[in-house]
Amino acid sequence: MAYSIVFKPIDSVVTLLHPTLRAYLEMDFEVSAEMVKNTPSGDADKQESYLYLEGDADGCILRFSKLETLTPYAERVIKDNKVNLATLLPDTKYYAQVFSTNGEACSERISFVTENCIVRPLRCMDDEGFGPRNVRDAGGYSTPCGKVKYGMFYRGTHLNNRWNNTYRMTDGVRKIMVKELGIRSEIDLRVTGDDDCYYTESGEKPVQTANELDASLPYYKLPMPTYDNIFSNDERNKNIPDIFRVLGKAENYPVYLHCNAGADRTGTIVFLLHCLLGVGFADAMHCYEMTTFSPQGKRSRAYVQQNDNVNYIAMGKFCEKLLTYGDSYQTATENFLRSLGLADSEINAVRELLIEKT
Repeated sequence: MAYSIVFKPIDSVVTLLHPTLRAYLEMDFEVSAEMVKNTPSGDADKQESYLYLEGDADGCILRFSKLETLTPYAERVIKDNKVNLATLLPDTKYYAQVFSTNGEACSERISFVTENCIVRPLRCMDDEGFGPRNVRDAGGYSTPCGKVKYGMFYRGTHLNNRWNNTYRMTDGVRKIMVKELGIRSEIDLRVTGDDDCYYTESGEKPVQTANELDASLPYYKLPMPTYDNIFSNDERNKNIPDIFRVLGKAENYPVYLHCNAGADRTGTIVFLLHCLLGVGFADAMHCYEMTTFSPQGKRSRAYVQQNDNVNYIAMGKFCEKLLTYGDSYQTATENFLRSLGLADSEINAVRELLIEKT
């Protein structure tokens, strides 16, 4: 059967990473610290997974799936004869086909494979550019007994209309994050008040009290400090073991964890999580430093920062203090969480849920 729309030839693999991010990940780990130090914040944090078409494809729907039957499937509206699939898994075979708005097939069904890059950045934005930034799957990294599962734990920026900017929710964003990624629980690390309030033209400051993706789904407000401040007597540190208790319950997954920028409080917790699971230091630090390639600004292991908003950014000091709890990052994290009251059974529950054993 002849179709009106055809796919342009696809390379041997469909890429997922922005070239700047790929260059960072492929560098020697020590050398990459200098790249971070000299890189301004940008827009290289999102997945770059394009398919290109020929014919009158604009406005048509591209469906894609890991199954040849295209059931179940995700979909994107084609614009300018191209489409960014935005949420693909690394090293995975997919199938795709174009359909008209009334469901009629307009192209052949093709297959393609994605690059084996471990890191899975995501583009959780609608066609108008609304939605969170700095979003990535925390899975894929190796551990001593397997690897961290994809599709379980996501990190990123806030979801409510915090600063009257483009990071807010829309139906298009919810379609990607809830229906496509299946995100169920929202863990919010912000303090109730000015820190988590919605923007309103009237000047009122309503705070977030429910899951922004779907009010019927679990929402956990668990404020915490950042970096080496978590080793102080701050009252918010009592929430840290509760965060891991949430992560130890299967009914909460998949989880979306955030503060405002998805960088500092979020970065601290995700680093602890990766260390607890046995992820190596370089991989755990990569997941933290990749914020640098987003609009949220530079995040470095190499030195103490303090930006114009007086945010305290001190990953190096945090790592140094953490290692006073043990002779490896995994042991130190275990001991630190135990010191806050987390039981071994609760630690093991997190590992059982998030590690894919090999």
